[in-house]
Amino acid sequence: VSILIDLYNTLKGTVEIVRAGPNLSDPYNRFSYQFRLVSGNDRFEDLDTLRRKEQQILERSRGNDFETNGKLQQQLAMVRAEISTLEHHIIRKLITAMIRAAPAAQRG
Repeated sequence: VSILIDLYNTLKGTVEIVRAGPNLSDPYNRFSYQFRLVSGNDRFEDLDTLRRKEQQILERSRGNDFETNGKLQQQLAMVRAEISTLEHHIIRKLITAMIRAAPAAQRG
């Protein structure tokens, strides 16, 4: 039972369900959802920091000339790559925790 409690504490507050946005199979965005790692709750501080940095770059890029905007786009691409790498790492850790607890969950 302690394994399942540990798993619950590991997963609690880590994921949120958000609308995925319009796409070809759901152009009115009525049925499309995706799971996203939660931000802003200090659960993933490094991820929160990168997402804030991404937002700052987006805000600075508005209204800038082409050359400045090009540099900001490079910075944005780098930050987004870091976010993606970190998200994949976090997701792998969560999946590993679920796999480890699977035998206990099957036993009930």
